[in-house]
Amino acid sequence: MRPRTALARAVALHRAAFGAAPALASSAPGRVNLIGEHVDYNGGPVLPLAIGRRTVAAVAPASGFRAVSAELGDGGELDLAHPGRGRWSDYLAGVVHELRERGLAPAGATIAVASDVPAGAGLSSSAALTVAVAHALARLAGRRPTRAGLVDVAYHAEHDRVGVRCGRMDQTIAVHARAGTALHFETASDDLAHVPFTAPLVVVETGVHHALR
Repeated sequence: MRPRTALARAVALHRAAFGAAPALASSAPGRVNLIGEHVDYNGGPVLPLAIGRRTVAAVAPASGFRAVSAELGDGGELDLAHPGRGRWSDYLAGVVHELRERGLAPAGATIAVASDVPAGAGLSSSAALTVAVAHALARLAGRRPTRAGLVDVAYHAEHDRVGVRCGRMDQTIAVHARAGTALHFETASDDLAHVPFTAPLVVVETGVHHALR
């Protein structure tokens, strides 16, 4: 039997946790970086590449914001006033806060997350999470943020609200990725160019846990 996809798991989780099917779902990919580790937050060029593994956020309208993850457990009611509680759901609270500032947030939502992107493996699971949730919630509110706006929401949710001193590379590739290409991103100027990349790529798990603080 083939394992269920992240989409199928997110939909099933939403039904189980909240008693109803989601209204819609969005997804975003993890990434590897071919050139430029630790360069993006110093204004240099980077060359990330999206991978096939994705994070899915399945959402439905609600009176408040509640979240659950197939991998990380119950996120509970999101604390929008104090997102820095040291929980995975802080990233979601940060996304809601940033969407509200831009008039892109729904009044409330139930959020079920499932992911094929392993956390702590250096594959940018946090950017996949924030981009997927931001896109899903904006759509739920009937809004269509620009690609640049979606990057901005996901970046500020992670950097400003959670406190991860990251650059914009991860959110940018999660939003702008195209099949069969890497993304040449000049972080000093925000110039983007898709570069053909058709060679086989093997991503190997090292067993070393990665964490940005």
